[in-house]
Amino acid sequence: MARRRRYKEPSAQVNARRHRWAERERARLLAQLGGRCVACSSTTRLEFDHINGRTWDVKPPGPAQRLRRYRAEIAQGLIQLLCKACNVRKGASVPAPTLDDVPF
Repeated sequence: MARRRRYKEPSAQVNARRHRWAERERARLLAQLGGRCVACSSTTRLEFDHINGRTWDVKPPGPAQRLRRYRAEIAQGLIQLLCKACNVRKGASVPAPTLDDVPF
């Protein structure tokens, strides 16, 4: 019978490389969207905003999967850039999802 391989935690070097990759990819996506908040033209504390609200995941994706999704959604025109303040303001005006909206 074959032995199961134990999961080995990634090294600090691997984690640092992944973090640098995610930061570069995020910077590319920000530049692709213009690098400014669409509501107030701020260039600080920018966040990706789902224009029509996002679908809720039961399990949150990791950084690489999240960036892949953003890339695909940007290509479809479903994402815009908002600064933190504008995104909070927009979120306050959108009703919270009900249990019927959450897939199980």
